[in-house]
Amino acid sequence: MNPSPAPTRDAGLVDRWAGIAAGGFQILCAFGLWLIWSQWRDRENGDIPYYYGQLTGGVPIEQVMPEYPVPALWLLELPRLLIGSQGDQNDYRDVFVVLCFAALGGFSLLLWHRIAPQDRRAAAAGVICWAAFSTATGTVILLRPDIAIAVLGGTAVLLGSSWPVLAGALLALAGWLKIWPVVLAAGFLPGRGLIVRVLLGGFGTAVAVAVVVLVSAGWQRMISPLTYQSDRGLQVESLWATPLLLGRLADPAAFPVRMTEWKAFEILGEGRDAALVLANLGALGLTALVALACWRSRPRTAADGRRPGFDQAAIAELAVLIVLAVLLANKTFSPQYLSWLGPPLAIAVARAVQTQRADRALRWAAIGVAAAAATFVLYPFEYGGLVCGATPEDVATPIHWLLLRNALLVALFVDLTWCRLRTGQPALLRHRRR
Repeated sequence: MNPSPAPTRDAGLVDRWAGIAAGGFQILCAFGLWLIWSQWRDRENGDIPYYYGQLTGGVPIEQVMPEYPVPALWLLELPRLLIGSQGDQNDYRDVFVVLCFAALGGFSLLLWHRIAPQDRRAAAAGVICWAAFSTATGTVILLRPDIAIAVLGGTAVLLGSSWPVLAGALLALAGWLKIWPVVLAAGFLPGRGLIVRVLLGGFGTAVAVAVVVLVSAGWQRMISPLTYQSDRGLQVESLWATPLLLGRLADPAAFPVRMTEWKAFEILGEGRDAALVLANLGALGLTALVALACWRSRPRTAADGRRPGFDQAAIAELAVLIVLAVLLANKTFSPQYLSWLGPPLAIAVARAVQTQRADRALRWAAIGVAAAAATFVLYPFEYGGLVCGATPEDVATPIHWLLLRNALLVALFVDLTWCRLRTGQPALLRHRRR
């Protein structure tokens, strides 16, 4: 029996409105983020003065920001090239922010273009999630180069099933900005034969960039990011600092926070060494869980001999899981790191809607956006109390916000891990006729 035309017209109407809603929400969020930025423009510059001062200091590249890989310096140099020799630090900051806005908008367009031909409602859900997440994160997403890492990683996840070699190249480029994105390649196990091509593209790109870096900056500068921060302690925002934070709630003097030579706030006090050991053990445990989830998501031959195609939903979910594992396992955690989560989360939300799992999509989006909002409250509004508070009253509010943020990330990790271990096979994508 043929379906009546009315539902088809209704579905088409919903599809058209989905695009309008996504575009309108994106514009509204961008305007809101711009308003937030305009209020903080002259008061909260983040690391911008540091970047500008280092780049204009006239010192050899071997001595410029040794904690950053050389390709990250090339990226940070771009705003300075755009403002020209007459520009100053304020011009550098403004161009930097505009480029970050361009990255935010560009990923939204790519997300829509990639998923909308299959399912406009799923694409709209992803765009709305990304817009809400990036706005909730606040100004920190506009003042750090981490947005480039996030967008490169998200683009690789989004394009990997069609252009795996390109996806590998993008992951390699992101890895040259911050080492961890290379592990996102493990998330391509659900695509039959996909991970091999991803690794080939990544290896070729990584080697090519390494040659350029080696020639332009030398061996010592190329490896400096690996050695510069090798002795870092326990950063105050790390999940593994939770016991010390609880102690700081009762007695801030017994659990002081100090700025280290690595330009990070670390927490000290009784139990710090044990917490560092626990962090190492926790990293092993989280890695094992992610590895198990990746293995469970691999394509398997059916009883009739057929093999499944690419499970794009699983690829996106594993990407989110890997990013969460990186955030939660690390003994270091800064507010800008949360931006890494946004693009893969938006893709996972879109794919969940596409596979008719809207309950998962809503749950993941809500937790992710709430974690971003908690981070924005924490930084810049409550960060002074967190690191400089001298009394229990001073530190109570920021610590509670930090504990809430970390609890939300743990909840999202547990949720996604359970979904991946329980599902463990390709989902049915919904392809709507046009």
